[in-house]
Amino acid sequence: MTTDPQQCTVVEDGVRCTNTATRRKKTDVWCDLHFGRAERTGSPLVLKVERRPQGSVRELLDQAAANDGEDCFLVPGPDGGRLSVSYLGKPMTAARAVWAIRHGNDPGEAHVLHTCHRGDEGCVSGGHLYLGDHTQNMVDMVESGRSTHGERHGQHRLTEKQVQDIVTRASAGENQQAIAEEYRIHQSHVSKLKHGHRWWRVTNMNR
Repeated sequence: MTTDPQQCTVVEDGVRCTNTATRRKKTDVWCDLHFGRAERTGSPLVLKVERRPQGSVRELLDQAAANDGEDCFLVPGPDGGRLSVSYLGKPMTAARAVWAIRHGNDPGEAHVLHTCHRGDEGCVSGGHLYLGDHTQNMVDMVESGRSTHGERHGQHRLTEKQVQDIVTRASAGENQQAIAEEYRIHQSHVSKLKHGHRWWRVTNMNR
């Protein structure tokens, strides 16, 4: 008995890759193309990582802190995203360090947010940074597209309607293992949906 080759699980612009999967990455299987991208850039969806401006990290942070222009000042990390640095004797994101340099104080418990919504791409422009709380950060995540929830998530296996059905039945006391087998997911996934730890925009809608 032969088994059909698995299809690459990467989804780009809402369309799943049709290439045959040749590599396994945790729970995903990728084709050679997307595996190669991930090896180079840290993500199967990123074609290339923008080059970091020349200069030492501290010099770049000082330049970024003084930048008031509309253009982003990109200082991405090794994977093309946020850069982590050591400043004031502790590890923090480059954006937090830039805020501290620009304003002369540690942002403390506040979240450092971006008016340009390009924090995940490595923007640390001082003129683009402002402080906010957890709620503001969650709003910023949705507005900037950083929040990939529900059916927008590249690894989703359930529809919103199915999630609502699972939560309703699990909350009513139906056996979680039976629900899990019906939808071909793990029982722990059912539990997380029931308690709002997955698909939070759906599962917390009626809470």
